[in-house]
Amino acid sequence: MSNTDPQNLNVHIENYLDYYRTLVNPQYAVLLKGGWGRGKTWFIKKLLEKYNASDENQNDTGSPQVKELKRNLYISLFGVKTIEDVETKLVSLMTSRLRKGLGLAGNIAKSMIKTSLKIDIDDIFKSDNAEAAGKSKAHSILDAFEKMELSLDVDPSKVPLSGSKSKNKPLFIVFDDLERVDMDVTVILGYINNLTEHSNVHVVILADEEKLLNLQTINEFQHNYADVKEKLIGITFEVQHNLKGMFEDFVKPVNDLDVQILLQKHRDTLISIHEASGYGNLRILKRVMQDFAHVYQSLPSLSKGNTQFLEVILAQYVVLSIEYRKNPSDIEKLLNAIGSVNLDTRIEEILNGAVVPERLSVERYEHIVDLKDQHMGANLWRQLIVGVTCDVEELSQSLTQNSRFFQKNPEPWQQLRNYRYLTRTDFNQALENTKTIFFSDESGFPLVDDLLQTCDLLLYLLGKGNDEQINKLIEQAKAHIDRIAPEKLLQFAQDGFDLNFHYSDSQKPFKDSVLPYVKSKKSNTQTDLSNAFSSSFLENIRKNNLDELHKMIVNNEMLQDKIWLSLDKTPVLANVCISDFLDAFIESGAAVDDKHQVFSFLGQRQRLKNFNEEKEWFGKLTQEYQNRLNANQLPRLEQLFSNSFLQFLEGGSD
Repeated sequence: MSNTDPQNLNVHIENYLDYYRTLVNPQYAVLLKGGWGRGKTWFIKKLLEKYNASDENQNDTGSPQVKELKRNLYISLFGVKTIEDVETKLVSLMTSRLRKGLGLAGNIAKSMIKTSLKIDIDDIFKSDNAEAAGKSKAHSILDAFEKMELSLDVDPSKVPLSGSKSKNKPLFIVFDDLERVDMDVTVILGYINNLTEHSNVHVVILADEEKLLNLQTINEFQHNYADVKEKLIGITFEVQHNLKGMFEDFVKPVNDLDVQILLQKHRDTLISIHEASGYGNLRILKRVMQDFAHVYQSLPSLSKGNTQFLEVILAQYVVLSIEYRKNPSDIEKLLNAIGSVNLDTRIEEILNGAVVPERLSVERYEHIVDLKDQHMGANLWRQLIVGVTCDVEELSQSLTQNSRFFQKNPEPWQQLRNYRYLTRTDFNQALENTKTIFFSDESGFPLVDDLLQTCDLLLYLLGKGNDEQINKLIEQAKAHIDRIAPEKLLQFAQDGFDLNFHYSDSQKPFKDSVLPYVKSKKSNTQTDLSNAFSSSFLENIRKNNLDELHKMIVNNEMLQDKIWLSLDKTPVLANVCISDFLDAFIESGAAVDDKHQVFSFLGQRQRLKNFNEEKEWFGKLTQEYQNRLNANQLPRLEQLFSNSFLQFLEGGSD
């Protein structure tokens, strides 16, 4: 088996090229074809490393001052516009090889070549000189290379202008990226043909031939290409991707040793993911693996010591990143498919009877990684996939709350959510304990999403084909909802509750009965609290209670039963009557400076809260205040400060 190709997929190509190098003036080139990212470049560079090492061993002079001038050259044709561009690359490679052989700096080597060998590198490209000598530029370059090489074995000052040819093997040149030239491909092929026929150069060409023909579909071009190919190419091979052989090279650029070890440990899983993706481009997998090193830096310290979590998160990240790179516009479909969906959007879709959003198919990965075993929400995944980083504090909080790996003393219903990972004994115990809590008369669920996820799961586990049990679960869920504190209902839809259910059998009763009840309960709670807020707000305006007004306006809180209640993201100001507010504001008799403070609070609310539902309210308030000012309905002293008041209403500075 070949060291270059441990999977033995392309060993026949390697064996043939070993043979091809030994031929005396074969006068044809070898074509290696395959799609972009299939590993052609990796394969040929590994082969060149082997050839260079072999040549060094065969030509070792034993002198530390003399090094073998490597005759195996690699040239990328990407972006090449003219033959002169190719020749520039050839000269650059040759002079670079000579400089390394002599151990000289670039300018010194170039000067020595010119003074001692009588070779002006810059002059090679002057067509009149080449033509005067009856040579092509290519021949001039190769002759220069022969003279350069001879300088390694003798005193450069004694090298004759013409002499015996080098006894080394012929040049072996690889031309890569043929399909990515920026000129007529047949011209490049004609140039290469000249090298093989007249300069005894052994040539290997790498190309995505299918893309080459697709990019240049003119019949005349295809006809010319076929003619030139028939004359130049002696044999064609298709390179098969050798991911196991390339994997180590993919890992080497990763500068974090822990990540290198992690990637190597799960090599087979990552290879299986790539193969399941059906995406032939190996460069994508390489980039994703290297990007994971950056993602790893964003992981909280609590997660880096958990090998099980790292295994799961690595596999999920690679799947999602490959799918994202295949089609970035499908990011939302991808997140929908794995159950990490934006809560606000999904709740509205389900409650309002909208069509379930389109999802990207990821079933082909099910035998490799469990994409339903989620540990973070859509926003975090979006940050990691698109931005390759995320908010570390947010991720740490999400893992602590949602990941089965990091929950300390999890509640029974939290254990039950991960039923796929429980033993039969642990599952039965978690189920019985969850039922006990759910069917108790006390609310054992701190958040609405805990209650709903538990109800959904119990409907799935206990309600199949049992209408009586389904009704019992639904009624108990409603009883729990009735006992939930108002502020918890207001927070619902912002806590990260995942409504892309894994429990398909439970969706209909859950969607038809439980979720509408939550919606109605929350709506009624919002109405009651908004009305209470309006009354309290106007009362505090009249009494000029600035401390209370600051909490109500800036913090969005209200005092209820001697406790300050957070109204979370409820746009309560939109329910306040603008005329009543201005009347109370004008009649309060407060000092102008105090009124200035109130308008400052309103400006802060606009900037900090930015509720869409309140934008219209602020616009109407501004217009009404301006109308009263124009109608001379404001106190004289207040009119003097009206411009600054209006600036605050427009969200201006404090």
